Amino acid sequence: MGESQAIGEAVRDHAVAEMCARLGERVVAIYCLGSLARGGFVSSTSDVDLALILSDPAQPDDEELVYELRARVAASGLELADRLSLFWATPSALRSGPYHGRFPAIDVADLLQSGQLLFGRELRPEIPVPSKEEVVLASGLHLLRLLDKPATIAREGGPARTVGSPTGGFDRDIWDKFDDVFEVGLRHLCKRVQVPARLLFTAETGRMGGTEEGVAFVAQRSSEAVAELLRASLRWRNHPPLRDQAVALLRAGLLPLWIESVASYGRAFEQYGRKDLRERADRWADELRARDESVSNEQRPRG
Repeated sequence: MGESQAIGEAVRDHAVAEMCARLGERVVAIYCLGSLARGGFVSSTSDVDLALILSDPAQPDDEELVYELRARVAASGLELADRLSLFWATPSALRSGPYHGRFPAIDVADLLQSGQLLFGRELRPEIPVPSKEEVVLASGLHLLRLLDKPATIAREGGPARTVGSPTGGFDRDIWDKFDDVFEVGLRHLCKRVQVPARLLFTAETGRMGGTEEGVAFVAQRSSEAVAELLRASLRWRNHPPLRDQAVALLRAGLLPLWIESVASYGRAFEQYGRKDLRERADRWADELRARDESVSNEQRPRG
């Protein structure tokens, strides 16, 4: 077992113990998801993903209970304890959908595909496999929410500041002032590159992919600038880059990568008859292309 895996599993085991102690008989099952379950967990960037299945019927304070559990684990002092990501639902919600609690279709697919039962009874034979449409739409909504959400940068030795407007307007420096992207820290830097690749993989395949699988898929079909950035982001997880090298790669490939991902979801939204989501994706694609053109113009020699 690698050191990264052992660190993640320590958080996992502590979280399971907290859930059982705090919730008792309401815990029907607990699963491990994501890279900690299927392999590829990296302590510098990965989250500890767990699924908590609570007994029916759902209670009004379930969400607050889950929030408190996560806070207790985060306060434990264990390394990476603040990386715990909890998905939760009840058996009836998972059997029938739409999924009550915090359990999007893409993560239900991950549960069925590679989840590991840690406690309780095995529920997966009772859970229907989400359709490709359900998975892609849930993943596309996640992409749009990422774009709409203002980014917060916490500079070393200084206060955090919000980049972008609360209304989702495209006045956010994070996209074209690449020094700012670098300063969000290694974990968020890698995620800003790898998340759109994983989402693009899902848009095209209807499957939940790991980071390496998503990066390989997109690098094979994208421009050299995007492919080079994606491959570098995998190396950065273990070997942090020099600022100038990272900024050069980000300047060349980050916006084109996000444009490709947004455009793919725009086509999917059209295919599934979601004109409202298609229009949101188109607006973002136009904004991203305008920013990319501005960056390209800045790089051209003046004369």
